Parts: sequence; structure tokens; C-alpha cells
Amino acid sequence: MLSICEAQHKKAEDKKMMNGMNGMGEMMSGGMMWGMGLIGLLVLLLLVLGLGALIKYLFFDNQKK
Repeated sequence: MLSICEAQHKKAEDKKMMNGMNGMGEMMSGGMMWGMGLIGLLVLLLLVLGLGALIKYLFFDNQKK
């Protein structure tokens, strides 16, 4: 069983931990989230274009003789 002092100390530690989690959420601001989303879309676009180029190269070899 915790004494009153120990219970208050634990409650204060829990509150500090929750404030730290909120601070981490504030670091991921709206601009940073937009930037990560934009980078993700650009990577996806490059993968799709690369895959299309590879398929065209492998299956549609139009060499004129």
C-alpha cells in the first residue's frame, strides 16, 4: 500500500510523462506532416513510373529492323 506522499509523487511523475507525450505531438506540426505526406507521394510516383518503364522495356521491345 502506498503512503500519501508516495501516491502524490507517482501522480506527479505520471503527469510529467503525459506532458512529455503531448510535447512530442506538438513537434509533429502540420507543416511537417504535409512534408512527410508529399515525400511519400513522390516516392510512390517514382515507384509507379519506374515499374512502368521496366514493364515497357521487358515486354514491349519495339526494335525496327
